[in-house]
Amino acid sequence: MIRNKRGGRAKLHHPNFPEIDETVPVDANASALNHRYATQQRFREIAAKLENLEQAVTVETFYERAIEDIVR
Repeated sequence: MIRNKRGGRAKLHHPNFPEIDETVPVDANASALNHRYATQQRFREIAAKLENLEQAVTVETFYERAIEDIVR
């Protein structure tokens, strides 16, 4: 479940599990979500993946990969 600033909601299904329709909304503030999902270990793994693919670790590519990894 994704919420926007105005309270609107939408479902984002994982591509590997389109048949599952039991989404549980996250009821936490941004700081709590940040501490739980945006970890140093996750960021190191993303940077290593980009380097292994011989891609430059730029702010733009890193940001896109981090958001993609956290949302999935």
